[in-house]
Amino acid sequence: MFAGFRSVQVMPHRKRRGLVQCGVIAVLSMCGAIAFPATAANAGPIVDSSDFVPAPPQGAVCREHGTSVLCRTRFSFIEDGTPAFETPCGWIYENSEMPRDIYTEYVGGLLVGRHVTSRVNGTWSLSPTGSEPTVRIIGGWNWRTELAVPGDESTAMITTHGNQLKISGGLSRYANISGIFYPNEDYHGVLIFSIFDSVQAQEALCDALTG
Repeated sequence: MFAGFRSVQVMPHRKRRGLVQCGVIAVLSMCGAIAFPATAANAGPIVDSSDFVPAPPQGAVCREHGTSVLCRTRFSFIEDGTPAFETPCGWIYENSEMPRDIYTEYVGGLLVGRHVTSRVNGTWSLSPTGSEPTVRIIGGWNWRTELAVPGDESTAMITTHGNQLKISGGLSRYANISGIFYPNEDYHGVLIFSIFDSVQAQEALCDALTG
């Protein structure tokens, strides 16, 4: 994830702030006030989505839902000994899984909104096999996307909520991305990611992984 962090989009807001790399930082959204219950995509008959704009994610199952169509997709990002970033004590390797549950909503064949829930659970280690010692990385968040112009993703407005990154071993003071992030780039919460570029933070990480 941080392999992914750097692959997971630094959630949309991280992305806007230029933090994207790939793993935990690979780090989303619901349409307006519309709520998508867990059983929503199972409500109506299956719909042919071949002409939808833009196309739903690969593997999506689309069903009628009132006056709209909801498409549901589930998949996971897997990091298996992926190099995430380099530190003074060597490369940090990530072993993690990041499942995602995605609802996309269409009206008249045009995308109007998206709601994504995601979480990550894994470890960082100096070994590609993930052998001890390790530090644990966790996160759980969701994001909503509203399209001002149906079908036009360039008009998307994204709001992200949750804890996108936290690290065990007393290292959260160097990596803690949590709160609510709004489309205008305002946010309420904590935005700390010095683990990726601070000498002090990386020395603390190295101590945890070599102690």
